[in-house]
Amino acid sequence: LSGGRIAWNIVGSYSPSEFAAYGQKMPDRSIRYERIAEYVDLFCQLWDSWQPDAVVADRATGIYAHPEKIREVNFDGKHFRCRAR
Repeated sequence: LSGGRIAWNIVGSYSPSEFAAYGQKMPDRSIRYERIAEYVDLFCQLWDSWQPDAVVADRATGIYAHPEKIREVNFDGKHFRCRAR
């Protein structure tokens, strides 16, 4: 689809109304950027947990991916926690 390229514009919300919609107060800019950095770290760990040849998408056998080629991610950060495989 992309020829191996990806772009991602990560925005740390700049409008207090965005936080108010979830019953939260808008955190300080430094906290928002700290949260973004942690999210990107988690995202990259999840992205990298799949070996390039993990997906086989074999309809005949019903196998989408080889589980042994997917590493478990255990992430316990200040803002996010995730345990996934």
